[in-house]
Amino acid sequence: MDLHIHHHHDDCPPPWVAEFRASLISEIQSIMSALTDAVTALQDEVTQETTVEQSAVTLLQGIPALIQAALTQAGVDDATATTAVQAVTDAINTSSQSLAAAVAANAPTPPPTS
Repeated sequence: MDLHIHHHHDDCPPPWVAEFRASLISEIQSIMSALTDAVTALQDEVTQETTVEQSAVTLLQGIPALIQAALTQAGVDDATATTAVQAVTDAINTSSQSLAAAVAANAPTPPPTS
């Protein structure tokens, strides 16, 4: 009885392996593209929110001066009005400082440049 064992060693994988690999690469590229689009949209949204919040801070900080200018133009110069305007000014400044701190705390960090 003769027993012959033949081992054929081929360095090339079967064709289905290359097709499967190409399919996986295509799927990964599709997922990465969608992820990149989502990150870009989120960055744009954060930038828009930050701009809106900073505009609100600027508006709030300008209101006390507008009130004081209106009172001065109307000729109001009594202590009660001045005290009331100062109370409103203080409240607005406190609010705008809180908003400014929140904007600064939540501002996106720019991506590092390579």
